[in-house]
Amino acid sequence: MFISYANEDAEVALSIAARLTARGIDTWIDKGKLRSGDHWRLEIEVQIKKCSYFVPVVTPSTEYRHEGNFRREWKAAIERMNGFADGVPFILPALIGIDVPQLKLVPAEFLNVHCSTLKGEKEFAAFVERVKRLYTDRPESSTDATKPIQPGNLERRSGVPEIEISPRLRKQIAAFRFPTTIKNDIYEVLANSGYPEFMSIAGRLTMNPTWEHRSADEKRRLLSTFRLTDSTAPGLMSLDLFLIRANDDQGHGKLYTYYSKRWDCYLFPFRKRDPGETLGQRASLNVKTLTPFVSAPPTRVSISPIRSKVAISVKHDEDKHDLKLYVFQLCSVVFDLPSEQLASAFREVSHRGDRTPPRWWYMQELLLDPRVMSVNGDVLSLVHEFGVGLGLLPSSVANGFLDHYSHSQ
Repeated sequence: MFISYANEDAEVALSIAARLTARGIDTWIDKGKLRSGDHWRLEIEVQIKKCSYFVPVVTPSTEYRHEGNFRREWKAAIERMNGFADGVPFILPALIGIDVPQLKLVPAEFLNVHCSTLKGEKEFAAFVERVKRLYTDRPESSTDATKPIQPGNLERRSGVPEIEISPRLRKQIAAFRFPTTIKNDIYEVLANSGYPEFMSIAGRLTMNPTWEHRSADEKRRLLSTFRLTDSTAPGLMSLDLFLIRANDDQGHGKLYTYYSKRWDCYLFPFRKRDPGETLGQRASLNVKTLTPFVSAPPTRVSISPIRSKVAISVKHDEDKHDLKLYVFQLCSVVFDLPSEQLASAFREVSHRGDRTPPRWWYMQELLLDPRVMSVNGDVLSLVHEFGVGLGLLPSSVANGFLDHYSHSQ
């Protein structure tokens, strides 16, 4: 349940949220929900796309304001509502201190649904009970696919059906000998009713940003061309993604990327894993793969998979014109070299040939870049778990590295 409100109405919005929560309704409101450093606009867009119902709090404040973030939220909710069948409830306007005839600046779509005018305790209680009934009776097929999956739950949820997939894809999944939790997440992504537009991040389903700008016709064409049950099913790729972090002089993290001609986009360094490789082989191959990006001695590089930072995503491979099922594992990278020496090692590689120079990004810059998000939005959603400031990701280099790096260019 997403509650949208103008800043002036925070107190009453929190009151509604508290009443709904007390009745066992999972409620999302941005006060206290956004962690420090989160890219709030992306987070809010994601929550609107995955909520069961949207409650806009309409008051004299919203009528007086011609502009505001709440209006962005309203438009996003209307856009999602347009994808529902006629008569399916989604937007539940709550009017406080104002009546329907006084509404001049609300979207017409709000006036075409049932508006609840909350004048006193009786009306508030009736509204909560109405929402409770809707929440309890909602169809599983429309909402269960967006419910969070608790990390560590090894059993499929009862609302997710068993799914038939091609023997080839099933064999590929088995060959990697993934932990049961990851296999469970893979089947959740393939079986949920929103396939392929939902991805799994650390054990919970959420919208996959790489599908957001594809037309409905294109989605239907891809689904009809690549079917899970036969030889056209998506192939499986398991990738280790290397997060190389350096801090600026304020302690804010920046991430290293290289330019990929194939994807026409900046990407994190990565390695395609082989089925059946041992932990020792994985560690050795990861360090070897990183060599083209920085000429540091292998013994001075440490690459560690970050536990639980795994994403499962199905997306279109524009180069090969097919769908791929990706298992992304984030890995932290630490270099045991002085900043000046390491800056020279990065510079030596970046100046080879006619390649486009690598780039260091703040997380927020990546989230706001349209091309990066269209190609790599699923990966960025996973990295977003660290917050925009990357506070939970260890630094890969010693302090002062970026100064040495910029001076060496």
